[in-house]
Amino acid sequence: IFPWRPWREERTSYKLVLGILSARDHFKERQVIRETWMKLVTQSSSLKNKVLVKFVLGEKDCEIPPAYRADIYSCQKVPSSNSLAIESLTQCNFGKYEKVFKLVAIDFVVKHTVVLTGLSLFKETVKWCDKQSIRVELRDLAKNEVVTFSEFQKSDFDSNSCFVTQDVENYILPKGFYGTIVVYCPDSMQKQAGDIHLIINVIKYGYNDEDASDMLGFPVELYDHIIPALFQFYLQDGNSIKALKAEKKKQFDVWKEKNRKIDIKLKKEVSLHKDVLLVPNTDVYRNLPLKLLAFFKWTAENIHCEFIGKIDDDSFVDINNILQVIKRSGVKENSWFGSFRADIPVARWGKWAELSYTANIYPAFAYGGGYVITSDIALWLERNAKMLHSYQGEDVSMGIWLAALKPKLLPDKMWFVNADCNQYMLVSSQLNSTAITWMWGNKEKCGNPCQCDVT
Repeated sequence: IFPWRPWREERTSYKLVLGILSARDHFKERQVIRETWMKLVTQSSSLKNKVLVKFVLGEKDCEIPPAYRADIYSCQKVPSSNSLAIESLTQCNFGKYEKVFKLVAIDFVVKHTVVLTGLSLFKETVKWCDKQSIRVELRDLAKNEVVTFSEFQKSDFDSNSCFVTQDVENYILPKGFYGTIVVYCPDSMQKQAGDIHLIINVIKYGYNDEDASDMLGFPVELYDHIIPALFQFYLQDGNSIKALKAEKKKQFDVWKEKNRKIDIKLKKEVSLHKDVLLVPNTDVYRNLPLKLLAFFKWTAENIHCEFIGKIDDDSFVDINNILQVIKRSGVKENSWFGSFRADIPVARWGKWAELSYTANIYPAFAYGGGYVITSDIALWLERNAKMLHSYQGEDVSMGIWLAALKPKLLPDKMWFVNADCNQYMLVSSQLNSTAITWMWGNKEKCGNPCQCDVT
């Protein structure tokens, strides 16, 4: 189905190549895998020539300490800006905006714990609504429930006021809180731009918009756009921010030294075991799709194989069972083995917040600790890597990338065995080192990783 690049004769041939996605500092996790299920490959003369296993790591750590990142899953600094409190606004000067679209909501994430004290509505918002009463809600996105709300009347605004604020019962919004402010008005309400700058250090604002796809998503920075409603708050612990700023240089130095030690230890590991593949990415969660593509690229350029798989480093893998499943299938091209999810709603908040994919539902994707694809798919991914956009996770990214290829899905629940152990499992994931070691001990003793009968 996909034209093959002529393979060089000197390339080593394997039936299956597995890439284990691992964080740079997961030394213990990698060593446990080497001492357990991976031994079946490295110490077996028959499997050693059939299966190749590589740990896939980013070549560098994030240089920014977690406390100073925009979010812990990426490697971006918290944007620096001058704090401007809503009380300091002295006039409203609204400009025109070339686009007209419906405002749905303003999303935000709390970077430092704050106490909510009031909801505010801007004067211009009233002009866009043809009813006398406007409702403003602050909602918890994680729980999908209303935290508090206020009803505003047009009569509340005088000619000199930019906004009106109503006090609400104090409510703590903890660090990491994902919320949204919703303004309820008829469909005629529209959003315009203005020259009021509201960039607040402790809150990161974004918005969702139904019709302006080029502006869809969260988080985004708002600079010259007026927003219809805000909330008032105060810092629960202002000293924590002061301390964070005061200790910034020290914390960066400590983090740099920690990364230096990881780098030294990792170089020794690479030299000793020869099973680590360093790919040109910063090692953070948001870069997992790039790590995966880099692994496929390396494999396509250096190895001749029939099947390529991805494994997480918290997983127990039964290599023989996987090889048997592949053999029984009889497939050779455009096929994908795994445990699949379909019609999953796209999340707009939290660790799995999708900032780029504008559809409401993801295409089918393999989830869990591992899956396998035929090597022609990996070759297609390698050839098109520069044009493939990375989405929030490597699993959903694979689903989106491969949707147009329509690969043959070969679903098997044994690819995702979690709490309930099964001796016929292919992959069991989300395990700690103790569990993996225990399962391997059982596997060696009686062939059943789940338990051995006591006689």
